[in-house]
Amino acid sequence: MLETAEVTAADAGVRWEASHGEVRGYAVTVALCAEDLATLDASPATRDLLERGFAVAVATAPDRSMTALGTRWNRRGRVTVATYREVARRSVEVTLDEALRRYRDTLDPRAAVPDELRVDEDDGVVTVSAAAPLDRTARQPIESALASLLGPSLQVRWRPR
Repeated sequence: MLETAEVTAADAGVRWEASHGEVRGYAVTVALCAEDLATLDASPATRDLLERGFAVAVATAPDRSMTALGTRWNRRGRVTVATYREVARRSVEVTLDEALRRYRDTLDPRAAVPDELRVDEDDGVVTVSAAAPLDRTARQPIESALASLLGPSLQVRWRPR
């Protein structure tokens, strides 16, 4: 999973004094394709192992500590280790609509996203449209998947087509 992920670590702006001096906190973000993100979300034990692994990696320097681990959807899909031209050719941006379908199919193949459902994103607002109205029970897993892909502060609007 990590082999095809993009990992970034940024200073979280948090500092504290430890017995050996000042420690700086870092926030680690792992960007995954929709399928790998769904696999990770379905396994709290794997997420715990990932968090512990990155905490240990960041703490190899005595003045650093991981304060947060975040995951997000990588719009470029799986990023492979290869030459620049190969990566550019393989890294075609995945639409939100396709990512939602891949995420839900991986999480629960029996609960696929309806074919007539369309998802569009504009300035942080996601609009979901469907041919037939969906009740709250049918909307909840779709909204949950979108929040995992784009973040919990996501604003979702539903509209009939």
